[in-house]
Amino acid sequence: MIFRKIKVLFVAGAILLGHLFIYAGVSYGDTAQSAQPPINSAIQENEELKSRLAVLQGDFSSLENEMKNNDGQFRASNGCLMFLFGAFCALWAQNHRRNALVWFIAGAAFTVIAALAVLLLNHREITQRPR
Repeated sequence: MIFRKIKVLFVAGAILLGHLFIYAGVSYGDTAQSAQPPINSAIQENEELKSRLAVLQGDFSSLENEMKNNDGQFRASNGCLMFLFGAFCALWAQNHRRNALVWFIAGAAFTVIAALAVLLLNHREITQRPR
């Protein structure tokens, strides 16, 4: 979700920056020329701006579609990661005679925190065993 917001902000910033450059170019061109620019050049500039705007809108649409397509992939990889953390915690729980179902749910729900808890508990058990 954060990546999606960052992408949207990046695209919006790029579009605003493009518009700023277009506006700055037009205003600079107005001050550099004489007081009454020819009508043909103004029409030509207008057509160029319209074509640039169409290109920017097409780029924005393609980026928007790409974000929609990537959002589903991110969810799938996130679900796989949760399952792997849960499986890791459940395997550890089975090896140490603890409730594997509880540890699987904890590992899937709290991913990194549960994995760190498992590693900490495993370290404590190893250091407390009589040798």
